[in-house]
Amino acid sequence: MISPPARDRLFDRHRGEWEPLSELRADAYRILRGETPRILEAVEPSNALERTAIAKGLLTLVEKDAKALMMAQEGERRAHGLDYKQQQEAQTEDEAQARRKRELVASVVDFVSRLRSVDGAESSERAQE
Repeated sequence: MISPPARDRLFDRHRGEWEPLSELRADAYRILRGETPRILEAVEPSNALERTAIAKGLLTLVEKDAKALMMAQEGERRAHGLDYKQQQEAQTEDEAQARRKRELVASVVDFVSRLRSVDGAESSERAQE
């Protein structure tokens, strides 16, 4: 398992890896609007059709890169034992086990109480005889 400081660094790095994709996506929309892109400064489409084609290509690139990045980051988190779905299932399992344990303890306490009341009743009857 990964230490909390190392986990935080990993998450910070993962968040940072999304920034270039966000900027590239923003550039695609700038190009669509006819604005000057920030990352692709040299790209100056002359007409709407050209702008649309370039933006579409950029958005396709962003989508593919986002999927690859998600897979890579998920793999890295799993390698460090940080699989969210498994943690969530384990937590649900733990809650179910805790609930069952409480039910068993309550059952034992109830059984002991009934035994005491039966034993107390028998002791009273003996004392009266």
